[in-house]
Amino acid sequence: MIALDERLKDTVSGPEFLAALPEFDSPVVSTAPSQAIKVPTLLVVGEHDRVMCTFPGDPDGLACTPHNVAEQERVYYSDEARLYVLVAPNTGHDLQLHLSAPATGEAILDWLSKLGAED
Repeated sequence: MIALDERLKDTVSGPEFLAALPEFDSPVVSTAPSQAIKVPTLLVVGEHDRVMCTFPGDPDGLACTPHNVAEQERVYYSDEARLYVLVAPNTGHDLQLHLSAPATGEAILDWLSKLGAED
């Protein structure tokens, strides 16, 4: 599966990518569908995800830390979402096809079990 994903990873056309760029630069907060989420929410990103974050040394980018990602993304969620961010170490954008997927899955299940214990 990983080999197939690697062969097919460049499936976005240039015009399609360029059309999406404004959303990365200035997405509209007030109309974000995620504003409707009213339950605790887990956001998972890879430490080396170049879609959500940037590589080390990029002065204009967002370092992928839980604090940085939460600060950037919190405005897109309601307060009831109680946004929690998990940064999967040594992982890129394709979380479930990365070799770290089992550890990421365990971290997600751990978050869920703690959430269940709150009730």
